Amino acid sequence: MNDLEINGYKIFENYDEAVYAAKSKEDVYDFFVENYGPTEECQGETKEQFIENLIEIDVGSEFAQRMRTYISDDTGEVSESSHYEQYKEVASKDEGTEVIAYLVW
Repeated sequence: MNDLEINGYKIFENYDEAVYAAKSKEDVYDFFVENYGPTEECQGETKEQFIENLIEIDVGSEFAQRMRTYISDDTGEVSESSHYEQYKEVASKDEGTEVIAYLVW
């Protein structure tokens, strides 16, 4: 376990679309299906393909630690943070999988 890891949570990225804090790839899949619908319809891939294509990001990596601009979906508020800082908020609560960022290119 990485010293920066909290409550067994990890960071996962889904095809450059979203970044999740979750305990496993299966938890990300379950969250996705519950919130967006079957992956076959939404992503055009089976459960196995969806899970296989998730990328686990090391919580201590530059990708996780780099400061970024975040815009709140709820308020439109702009703030500076890192995926790791967002991850810490979710992992510390230990209440299940959450999206910590939607990636916009």
